[in-house]
Order: sequence, then C-alpha cells, then structure tokens
Amino acid sequence: MTMSESPRRLVLSKADEPVLEPVTKLGGQPVWVDEPQWPLSTELGTPMMFLGQFRLPGEGIRMAYLFMTGGQDHVDGTWEDEGARTR
Repeated sequence: MTMSESPRRLVLSKADEPVLEPVTKLGGQPVWVDEPQWPLSTELGTPMMFLGQFRLPGEGIRMAYLFMTGGQDHVDGTWEDEGARTR
C-alpha cells in the first residue's frame, strides 16, 4: 500500500429488515443483479447455501456471491478453493 492509499474497512451491522439493495452483506437471501442462477452442489445435486454477497469496485453494479454446500452434507475437497478443478 502506498502513502496515498487508505486502508478499506468492512463494518458489519445488523439489519432490522431484509436488505433488498445490491450491497455487501452476509446471510439472508441474495439480491440478484441479473437473472438468478442458484448454484447446485456438483456432488450432491442439491441447492447450495447462500453465505453472502460482495459489491465489487468498478463501473456499474457488479456483485460476487458466496455459496457453499449446506447443512451436515460434506463432500471431500469441495470446500477447497481448487476443489472443483482437481476432480
């Protein structure tokens, strides 16, 4: 980081009602920017659990969505960042 750059902070606060805007958030339901594409576990074939969404910098509204296999279902290797590519 250079002297002209300022560090970024993430401040979490509890929402009193559902968040319906495309902002960074954890939990709840995703706020889709485009047509919804809920991911399915490749091993189990079941819908994955939504963990959060993150607003990306740049022009326009861009989001990154974070999902994982939910509940007690555990599939070896799929939690690793390279898990899907090594199968």
